[in-house]
Amino acid sequence: MIKILHLYYDLLNLYGENANTRCVSEELKRSDIKYKIDYKSINDRININDYDLIYIGSGQEENLIIALNDILKRKTEFKEYIESNKYLILTGNSMTLFGTKIKTLEKEFDALDIFEYNTEYIKESTFKNASTTRIVGEVKATSKLIKETIIGFQNRCDIFIFPSAIYECFCYSISSPTVSIVSILNYSYLNMNKMISH
Repeated sequence: MIKILHLYYDLLNLYGENANTRCVSEELKRSDIKYKIDYKSINDRININDYDLIYIGSGQEENLIIALNDILKRKTEFKEYIESNKYLILTGNSMTLFGTKIKTLEKEFDALDIFEYNTEYIKESTFKNASTTRIVGEVKATSKLIKETIIGFQNRCDIFIFPSAIYECFCYSISSPTVSIVSILNYSYLNMNKMISH
């Protein structure tokens, strides 16, 4: 049986993120694989290492900080989880929780410091499709993981700051900081298929 945790399902549920876990459950049903999905949030008792896959969706900036305060209490558990080669699927700004710092326009927060990148909220128009505080628009990118062009949409207030070597590892020469998440998702999905087939 595959055990899945949808963490912060209530706080980090921008654009109906819970549909992603429903899609996973439908695929597992279709493949006749037994599974269990638990929905947990802040202050819930959770044994992270009980799960084969943890999904965390994106959310409004205020909710992200609430989730950050909770997930920091679980830092050691998450490090152990990742070091034991288990699977995370992070969409949108939930990826910021696992970096080193989150720098908003008003304040800087320590994040889990598991992966080597920082997140900074934008303060000026750095991309042609950005207002002064948000990047909104379509994204077209490529990845070494798939042949097809990746087409998506972004609506964000932050950018990821990677050391160059790690950026290449995460992003596979793509044209937008947001699509790094898509590449990680594709990588996670491919590995999840491998996990399911064993």
